[in-house]
Amino acid sequence: MKDEDKTKEQLIEELAELRQRIAKLGALEAECRQATVTLKESQHYTRGLIEATLDALVTISAEGKITDVNHAMELITGISREEIIGTDFSNYFTNPEMANKGYQQVFRDGHVQDYPLEIKHRDGKVTPVLYNASVYKDTQERIAGVFAAARDITEYKQAEEAIRESEGRLAQVIQGSSIPTFVIDKNHIITHWNKACEKLLGIPASETVGTKKQWVPFYPEKRPVMADLVVDEVMGEEVITYYGSKYQKAALIEDAYEAEGFFPDLGEGGRWLFFTAALLRDHEGNVTGAMETFQDITGRKQAEKLYQTLAEKSFAGVYVIQDGKFVFINSNAATYAGYTAEEMTGMKAFSIVHPEDVEATKKRSIEMIKKQRTTPYEFRVITKDGEVRWIMETLISIDYNGKPAILGNSMDITEQKQVEEELKKSHVELERTLAELQTTQAQMLQSAKMASVGQLAAGVAHEINNPTGFVSSNLSTLSGYQSDIITLIKEYRKLIANLKDIKEYNTFISEQVDRITSLEAEADIDFILNDISGLIDESREGTERIKKIVNDLKDFAHPGEDKLKYADINKNPDSTLNVVWNELKYKVTVTK
Repeated sequence: MKDEDKTKEQLIEELAELRQRIAKLGALEAECRQATVTLKESQHYTRGLIEATLDALVTISAEGKITDVNHAMELITGISREEIIGTDFSNYFTNPEMANKGYQQVFRDGHVQDYPLEIKHRDGKVTPVLYNASVYKDTQERIAGVFAAARDITEYKQAEEAIRESEGRLAQVIQGSSIPTFVIDKNHIITHWNKACEKLLGIPASETVGTKKQWVPFYPEKRPVMADLVVDEVMGEEVITYYGSKYQKAALIEDAYEAEGFFPDLGEGGRWLFFTAALLRDHEGNVTGAMETFQDITGRKQAEKLYQTLAEKSFAGVYVIQDGKFVFINSNAATYAGYTAEEMTGMKAFSIVHPEDVEATKKRSIEMIKKQRTTPYEFRVITKDGEVRWIMETLISIDYNGKPAILGNSMDITEQKQVEEELKKSHVELERTLAELQTTQAQMLQSAKMASVGQLAAGVAHEINNPTGFVSSNLSTLSGYQSDIITLIKEYRKLIANLKDIKEYNTFISEQVDRITSLEAEADIDFILNDISGLIDESREGTERIKKIVNDLKDFAHPGEDKLKYADINKNPDSTLNVVWNELKYKVTVTK
């Protein structure tokens, strides 16, 4: 109907409706403006969140084209946001085919988690990443594209590589070790089984690594080994169930335990093993596994058994002291104190020592253990019945059941001490008798000396007369020489005196020279001059010999002394030979 055909009321009604519509449009416009503001704020907030993350974020259309990226994506690729938008998603990876497979998996499964890829930078640098992606939908719940986030795992890869290198070095150390060793992880799976372990236990690593067969070499049925118990950290009642009192906490290693045992199925006739299991932790203290090492102590155990047998059969007392108590003692040593071996096992070592000898015995035992003393020492013990007996002892440090100990050897010397006491008494009596005999002998010797003096008197007189004869003869000769020399000297003096008075000097000198020459020839002055020195020496030698003979004779006849003192053993034979030499010189030859 046309407006001119409408009534006034109809026109007023339509105008009111029009006003209502205009008002609604105004309200809608205001809401639209507010929604636009809110949307812009939301977009800014969302962009802020996207840019704030360190992960590379990207949105991809259903066709595989990039619709948006954050700044982290620009940094990791070296390409600006404007250049990236609209390009194919797979272009930025070292393996585009693998990237496309991941993209398709998102559409198929709705998401992917920790999908490994490598993003390539414009300059050629490659960054390893883990992608987490999911689809996003439009308002009609239709898939509009994919939202993906890439986490840079370069440091993780480096750490992983460092761990692999460390594990490789550890594997080399374990494999090259001469100590039999195996390692299990926290799930009890064997990760290492070295050559020494193969040799000792007889099972190759190819049959054990990657399995839980660590029990197989030791037991007929499956049960935990020490390493399993350490990994589970149950070193309490449960370990006692399997090892009893044979295990102990390691002294030098934290979270480690050790034990020893006999395994009959190892080798020929079985083996004794000492084994240690230690807990392995990472740098944060988390348990990662355990390592168990072995030492074949079969030889030591056999030696201990042999020694114990020898000790039991020994005639001497043999015992082992540990922590101040007897932990092993043979029957002989126990019998010395009047006990049985069972009674003395566990007793304190010094409980049987005589109280007066305790301190001295402690001092000597310490000196011997420290090798400051090598000779045995003696002390008294009080037996079970209260009897005092003498013991002679030697000690040495040993290792007994894996702990420091002292090995003792002893003998009961009570009877020997009694014999020594009797010998001391006899010795005193013998010394008294000997003193009396020495006095008598000295008297007899002095008498014999005096008798010998008379017998030797003639020989001594002869020995004295001979040198005296030499002296007398030589002196007589010297007297003749003296007369000639005096005559010659007088003529020399006369010559000198006359030379002063004579007038015919030359004739007189000639005569005097002839005279002097004649006198020198008659007296044989040259011979006299040569002979006089020898005569004097012989005279002196003779007089010295007389003096020595007289002194030796005095010594020989001198009474002996009743006290011991040092003497020159060379002087006495010489003195005696000098006294009796006249009787011996044509009969014997003395060689000195």
